[in-house]
Amino acid sequence: MNQAMQVFLGSMFGDGNLYPDKGGRIGYTEMHSLKQKDYLIWKMKIMSKRFNFANSPYIFNKYDKRTKKIYPSIKIDSSEWRKLKKYYQIFYKDGRKVIPIRLLYKLNKLGLAIWYQDDGYYGYGKYTSVFSTDAFNYKEVLIIMKFFKNKFGIESRLVIKGDAYNFEFDRDNTEKFLKLIRDYIHPIMTYKLGHLDKNNKSRIIRAKKVISKNKHLYYLNNKEKIINYQKKYRKENKEKISVRSRLYNIKNKDKIKERRRRYYNLNREMILKRNRIYRLENKNTINERRRLKNG
Repeated sequence: MNQAMQVFLGSMFGDGNLYPDKGGRIGYTEMHSLKQKDYLIWKMKIMSKRFNFANSPYIFNKYDKRTKKIYPSIKIDSSEWRKLKKYYQIFYKDGRKVIPIRLLYKLNKLGLAIWYQDDGYYGYGKYTSVFSTDAFNYKEVLIIMKFFKNKFGIESRLVIKGDAYNFEFDRDNTEKFLKLIRDYIHPIMTYKLGHLDKNNKSRIIRAKKVISKNKHLYYLNNKEKIINYQKKYRKENKEKISVRSRLYNIKNKDKIKERRRRYYNLNREMILKRNRIYRLENKNTINERRRLKNG
């Protein structure tokens, strides 16, 4: 499948829409914020090899009923209704966009990259990627998740947001997915590559600070509750925690050793001072321990 059709299909699974006019002719439309102008024009130029976008793009102010604010927006349209009619019949049932499995499995890396740039986002601080698939129902989202696993070996988990269904890649699968599509990400959309793009380092640092601050505030507001829960959990799961700790230490022996070495080098003076104080305060205990050890 050629480049124009991959961009078209990726867009149809994402922000692209087909609609019938009063005469029953089918048109294609897609709208983005003005911040994403270059990205939308880039897509339009590629799709122009297949569809006519003669009167596009155009810029206008869009009123958002939810926020009651006006946002500068950009829109493209194509009235190639003869070419688009068959896709409308495939992508829509009773006026609702659906997932055509046959076309889903035709998506390649470029098509996936377009879909992700339209409907995906990167969770800074979590190092995960999420697809906002609010337009699709539960069964359709499961079909999409199965597609990623079957065709690309990428596992995902379902995310339920009220009446909407999204799916998320964990950290390892996010890494796998982003490496798969990163060569097809438009320059203004590289913020969606998260940790794979060095220019996003400041975003990651800011996200970590916010998460750390929120965790600290939550702990302060729920300190007694958290401590009691931890005590109860440790008491009820003593053996499980011990086994898990031993397995972790065995599996990550070199990593732990390196972490300790690095910590010691960074905090050498503080550690030596702390050890001297401990020895002075516990001199008798240390001597007794040595005496028992030496018999």
